[in-house]
Amino acid sequence: MLWRPWGTRVLRAQTRGRLRGFRVTGNREEAVMLGTHRFQVRSHTEQGHGADHGYGLLLGVDEHTYIAVGHNFTPTSLPCDDRPVAVLQADELAITNGALVPRRRLNGVETGANTQIRIAAEPSRIHGFVPASGHPSGVVRLSVYSLPGPLTS
Repeated sequence: MLWRPWGTRVLRAQTRGRLRGFRVTGNREEAVMLGTHRFQVRSHTEQGHGADHGYGLLLGVDEHTYIAVGHNFTPTSLPCDDRPVAVLQADELAITNGALVPRRRLNGVETGANTQIRIAAEPSRIHGFVPASGHPSGVVRLSVYSLPGPLTS
């Protein structure tokens, strides 16, 4: 059963401050801090097929890896400590034989040039100007990294 191992992970992450839930309405944004990384979460109602909000969870798996689950939102990795950050890898996950397994790797266009991830539980041609596959699962595992040195103007 899928819930047992993930239920334990979610509960453990919650007690360690590695889980954040959110609901974002309209085109509003919310800052979500997990570990050493910060995300800007935004809902795109203009492309949400009538949805007036987005919602989800961000679960910190380790220092640089997160699982995002939900619908109609886009988390964007933001600089921390004045160091630029980017998405290193993003995999859309699916339930297969009771386990979450990678279905496919998202490409650079789908990750907004490695800056943001589109999360949707139903097919949509576009979300926040980020194109998506015709079979999104609403579950994405992403790894982020920080570049050395501060941002310069």
